[in-house]
Amino acid sequence: MAAAERGARGSAPAPAPGPLSASRNLSEADVYALLEGAGIKVAPYRLVRTADEAVRAAEEFGYPAVCKVASADLMHKSKLGGVALDLRSAAQVREAFDGIIARVGRAVPEAKIDGCLICGQVPRGLAEAIVGTTRDAEFGRVVMFGVGGEFAEVIKAVDFRSHPVGADEAAAMARKVQGRMKASAGWSRVAPTVPAELVRRFSELLAGHPEVESIDINPAVLYEDRYIVIDAKGTLAAN
Repeated sequence: MAAAERGARGSAPAPAPGPLSASRNLSEADVYALLEGAGIKVAPYRLVRTADEAVRAAEEFGYPAVCKVASADLMHKSKLGGVALDLRSAAQVREAFDGIIARVGRAVPEAKIDGCLICGQVPRGLAEAIVGTTRDAEFGRVVMFGVGGEFAEVIKAVDFRSHPVGADEAAAMARKVQGRMKASAGWSRVAPTVPAELVRRFSELLAGHPEVESIDINPAVLYEDRYIVIDAKGTLAAN
C-alpha cells in the first residue's frame, strides 16, 4: 500500500494531548500537537488506551482507519509490527489494537507504551514531501524540504535553508524541488503555494519552540490545493 494511505481522512478535529513528554523523544501525539499549534494540517488522530476507545475513534473519523502504537520510546514502529493500515470495521480495529499492544510489548518489553493512535486514512495524493530540521556546526539550525515517502532515500531531491525561512525563501524551496521533479505528473499538478505554506509554518513552529531539537515530517501528502501530514517524529533538546 502506498505511503499516502497511511494517514487519516477528513477534517474531524482531534483533541490535543497533554504537556510535552519529559523524555527526550517526543511522542507522535506530542509532535502532532506542536504541528497543529503552528497551523500545520495534520490527519485527525486520537490517543486511545483500550480497544473500545479505538473503535469509537475509528467510527468517529470514518473507515478506513489506521492504528499505530503510541510510545515516545519507539521511533521505528512499523519494523516492530506496531502499525496496522486499511482497517475497515470495528472487528479489524479491535484485532489491530490488541495485536499491536501484544507484539510490541513482547518485542520491546522495556518500552513505555501509552496505548495506540487511531487515525483516519487519507486518500492517495499527487506527491509526498519531507520537511525537517537539523543543526549545522557552521550555519546553526537548518530547514530541509524535499521529496518524501518511500522515495526520499532514492531520489534525494531536497533543498536546505538556514532558519528562519520566510515566505519568499519557502516559495523558492518549493520551486526548486518541484523543478527537479518536473517530469513527475504528480508534483507538477501541486500548486507551489501548497508546499511553500507548509515550509513557512514549519519554520514558524521552530522559532516558537527553541526547546525542540528536531522534527521530521515524512510524509506530508500533497494534493493540488492542500496538504496533510500523516507521519512525524521529534526530539527535545538535551538539558
